[in-house]
Amino acid sequence: MHDFTTLEGQAALVIGAGRRLAAQLRHAGLARLSLDVPVISHGLDDLAEGQALEPGIEKMFRVLTCLLRQHRDHEILDRVQVFVGIHDPEEGDIGDVEEWVVLTDRGLELQGLLESVETVLTQRQQLLDRFSAQQFVSDRLCRGA
Repeated sequence: MHDFTTLEGQAALVIGAGRRLAAQLRHAGLARLSLDVPVISHGLDDLAEGQALEPGIEKMFRVLTCLLRQHRDHEILDRVQVFVGIHDPEEGDIGDVEEWVVLTDRGLELQGLLESVETVLTQRQQLLDRFSAQQFVSDRLCRGA
């Protein structure tokens, strides 16, 4: 599948997503949790200022992801085994048993934030990959000329 969004358009989407993520994290009180971690505090400022594509922001995303997972894991109430699949009358049960965690309301909020961070990271990486691909093609065309 081809994405026909312009690079500028995709960059604007990533920058906007970064700004929204910074606001979402601050609203959730994560800024309070991260006061002891300057890289997150500064990174949230950078995201809010539209710097989601700057190379230095990667460290903040790594630290933030670890912090969110750590706090989310403290909000686990229980772990349950759940069958995920179907029951076939001829074959029997077809599927797997998975371990699911039961989270507190705060844990669910932190999980949602973690998923938002991962979404922005994915969008950011896709854009950086497009930049690299464009540079590669440009370099090839210049050499062939």
